[in-house]
Order: sequence, then structure tokens, then C-alpha cells
Amino acid sequence: MKSAIASSDITFVIQGPIFPEITRQSVQAVRELFPESPIIISTWEESDVRGLNANQVIFNEDPGTTIVGYKRDDSPICININRQLRNTLNGLKAVKTQYAVKLRSDNILGGTKFVSEFLSYPERDSKYSLFKQRIVTTTFYAKEQTKGISIPYFVSDFFHFGLTEDLLALWDIPEFKPYQYNEELRGQRQHWQSPYRLIHTEQAMWVGFLAKYHNVYLNDEYGRECDIADSYQFIVNNLIMLDNSQSLNLKVQKRLEQPNPFPYEFYSQERWKWLYEQQFGTSLNVSSTFKLTWYLARIYKFLHKGIGNMLKTYFIRLRQR
Repeated sequence: MKSAIASSDITFVIQGPIFPEITRQSVQAVRELFPESPIIISTWEESDVRGLNANQVIFNEDPGTTIVGYKRDDSPICININRQLRNTLNGLKAVKTQYAVKLRSDNILGGTKFVSEFLSYPERDSKYSLFKQRIVTTTFYAKEQTKGISIPYFVSDFFHFGLTEDLLALWDIPEFKPYQYNEELRGQRQHWQSPYRLIHTEQAMWVGFLAKYHNVYLNDEYGRECDIADSYQFIVNNLIMLDNSQSLNLKVQKRLEQPNPFPYEFYSQERWKWLYEQQFGTSLNVSSTFKLTWYLARIYKFLHKGIGNMLKTYFIRLRQR
């Protein structure tokens, strides 16, 4: 591994439920790529970890799924947000090295380039910089727009690399309280943001971190106009977004493969570099072709779906005033 950071200075926290063969391969891949790195598995009580070549195993009490709302048929909407928070945070608390990686137990790492990328972007704006150093993450499921409208604070939670203290700051947020069923809304969709649009798990976690330092909140998944601008600032000053295919080579289960329904709905490494160029007035050689096609795709999507969706959102908000 060619880098100023030695593998012995990086601890891998592999978090989540045990998938016997996949998790074994995940541990083995780390051993081959980073032979001197400690590996911590942070999983649930009574999990079978036999045959996993880890330095340490942390068994956590399972908080279960978190109810964030109810559908029209009164069935609960459940997510695993507290599960991920708990076993990630407890795993990170056991790290003794300067640097750490957060990796899912059902993902297999296939590259080392993220370490050298960590040292490649020195410029930052102190107003928006919340970590001592940027955290490297993936563009995997990092959404920039949906239905033709920009969506703020939607970053990936699949992979993180950086200073251990920065990862601890990111993941050390309160666990989320379950939504309490409202009998008066029986037969209606109800959730945390009712009657607005429910925010996504990734948004809730990133906003949960940002809110420790700034007055950041979301009433719905689209946020306010100022949220879009602030979202870009927090992303470019605190994260380095890497494409899975180019830099991380994360192997995921088929059910987790990212759909690409339309170009540029999700962030890309080139898009992050372009944001960096815009913010700091430096060139990272992002091509004019990429920029032009990005703009054309955004315009098409906005005209095709964005206008109608924006009007629908506007009237929902208007009714609540």
C-alpha cells in the first residue's frame, strides 16, 4: 500500500449482523489489503463469529428496528438506523489507532486508493469544516436529486475512512426515538415529518451530526432553499466522495446494488471534484463535457418531473401555514 499512512495506523470496524461467508470474505479482504491493520467486528449478542479472523469482537444489545411512521393500512414503517448507530459507535470506541474505517459486514473492500485520496485535497473553509480532516466516503447511494428536485444532506453511510476522532464525532449522535402512532390519523400515512415528506435514513443521520454544531434541521426530504446551498458546503468541506468502481471497489450484495434510473441523480467523484473547484477556485481537471451533460440532464429532469413535483410540494407546505 503506497501511502504516508501505514496500515498499522488504521483500524477497520466491520459492523452489522454476521453473514457467515460474506463477513468472512470481508475480513479476509482487509487482511490481504491491509495486513497490519487491526480488525474489530461490532455485531449483536449471540452472533456466531467462529472462523472470523478478527482482533476483537464487540457484542452489542440489539435495539431492534426503529418505527418512523405508519402506512395507510396502519402497518409500521421500520428502519435500522439505531442498529447501525449502536454497533458502529461502540466499535469505534474500541479503536486505539489514529485512523479508522467503518465498513459494513455485508460489504467486501477491494481497493486501497481511498488512503492516498485522503491526503489529496487540502483546501477547506473553516466556517463549514466540522472535522479535523475530511472523511472519505463513497458516492454509493449519495443522492443529489430526486424526481427532478435537489435533495439536501443525503450522503452515503456505507463506508467511512478518516481520523478516528472524526468518525467518532460523526457517529456519536443520540439514537432516534420511535414515532408514536396517532389514533386520530388512523388510515392515513403518518410519520416523523407528517404531513410533509418523510426524510431518508441517510439524511436523518447526517443532519443529526450537523445539528450538533449548526442550526440544521429538515421538515421534509427537500428542505428549504438555504439547505441546498448549505448541504453542498458541508459536503465539500467535510467529505471526500469516491466512486465505488474507480477507488473503493466495494462488493455488495445484489439487493444493495445501486440503481441508476437517470444520469446524475446520485453524486459522482467527478461531481464532488467540480464542487471543490467551484468552492476553492482551483482546477481538478473536471472536463467541460461532464459539466455540460450534467447541466443538460438536470434541465431535462426538472422539466420532465421537477416542476410538477415542486408545485405539489409547495401546495403541501402552503396548506400547513
